[in-house]
Amino acid sequence: LNEHISEYFTSEQIASLYDLLHRCLQSNEHYKVRIQALKCVAALAPKLSTEEELQKFTQFVPLMMETITYCINNNLHDEAIAGLGTFDDLLETAVPILQTYVPSLVKFVLDIGRTKELDLDLRVEALTFVQWVVQFKAKSLAFTDMIEPILSVTFPMATEEDDASTDVWEVTANKFAGQVIEYLGRYLPSEQIFPPAMKYVDEYSKSSNPFVRRAAITGLMVLSSGCCDIMAENLDTLVPYLFSGLNDPHTAVREVSLIAVAQFLENLEPEIFKYSDQFFPILFHTLSSPNPEMQERACYALVSFLQGTESDVSPFLD
Repeated sequence: LNEHISEYFTSEQIASLYDLLHRCLQSNEHYKVRIQALKCVAALAPKLSTEEELQKFTQFVPLMMETITYCINNNLHDEAIAGLGTFDDLLETAVPILQTYVPSLVKFVLDIGRTKELDLDLRVEALTFVQWVVQFKAKSLAFTDMIEPILSVTFPMATEEDDASTDVWEVTANKFAGQVIEYLGRYLPSEQIFPPAMKYVDEYSKSSNPFVRRAAITGLMVLSSGCCDIMAENLDTLVPYLFSGLNDPHTAVREVSLIAVAQFLENLEPEIFKYSDQFFPILFHTLSSPNPEMQERACYALVSFLQGTESDVSPFLD
């Protein structure tokens, strides 16, 4: 009824519906009552039109967070994921409702995202809200204070080791964390995101843990798409991270470093081409790797370099 005929509700009926939903979101009788109330609230949001309706609706946001927390604490992860998805819908259709709550909502989803013990699907759904905020609403919100808290979750998440059985196309903690960092680089001013992100890159690159070093290169790689101007101006300090990664003793670090070289070539041309003679020996040597994926990535990087530079590669062919 809410979905199809809510436009015909009288103000008295809407007030009664609000009261019912408010009580159901706090129900202790059965979790399904709270879940259905959560879904109803999400369906109601696009129908709101007056300032009074919007103001009344704000009372549901804390209760929605409580309901999702209840689901997580009771291992109802599918229900929690569905509940988190309602915030994405609300952000798209009714930002005035969430504007006051965005800081607390970002903290809420970050707390979920940083919890390794939770299913990755749940953590990804939580951090998807951050992507939505960054992409669609960051300009209209005071977002600067949220950058460091987001980086403090996404960079450590990027250090998590992949499961041995993970398919190459599956979402991993490292890949998704990289996506969130990439969104920050794409949709926020470079001067706000690049300096604090580079603190993590520099610190992680010195770690004795190869998956932490991989996260450093991942961060550098994804930032290149959105922070291209500032990175192109600072290549002398950034390229050494790639050289170090390409020569890393651990395969995972070398693999992501090859991808990072390709991203630099795509996003930081023509400035990156002046380093071609330094990259060539490493890339040609990688062609002899027994790992076909690394060979393929090295070939791609070499082709990109050769298309953009007139350097003589004959010395490397012997």
